[in-house]
Amino acid sequence: MKLRFFQILLFTFAFLSPLAILTALVSSTVSAESAGRPDIVVADFESENLDGWKAEGEAFQLREPGAQFRCGMGSVFGFHGKNLISTYAAPGGDQAVGTLTSPEFKIERKYMTFLIGGGNFPGKTGIALYVDGQKAAEETGLFNVSMQGHEGLAVKF
Repeated sequence: MKLRFFQILLFTFAFLSPLAILTALVSSTVSAESAGRPDIVVADFESENLDGWKAEGEAFQLREPGAQFRCGMGSVFGFHGKNLISTYAAPGGDQAVGTLTSPEFKIERKYMTFLIGGGNFPGKTGIALYVDGQKAAEETGLFNVSMQGHEGLAVKF
């Protein structure tokens, strides 16, 4: 089986609200297809830096949220683990753009689960899954600071 990879996309423009620039993934797991099969963690942000991730542009910052991490709409919640990726506090502010690409990984199950919060601007902010260089799926936030789980991202082989 070939290696597959996913890429987190973030494209923000000056006319978008600050909430649109909070796009985060705390962990991506391949969903268990039956009871008793634990999730497979594909990529997360639990190291002290972005080990294995390729950042382009100025839009992404690794954050340890804690109680003090807030964005324009309030405290970020619903994340798992110690860290998350934030675009809200990026050096370029609302105008920062960039992409963050995960290391390549082998897809072993039919569905993926991930968390994302922030704006709902398809093609401008969000998470995209690429399989063999082709975009297979894309999701965005739901215009809030809650890290919403998106399950059932189908992977077609």
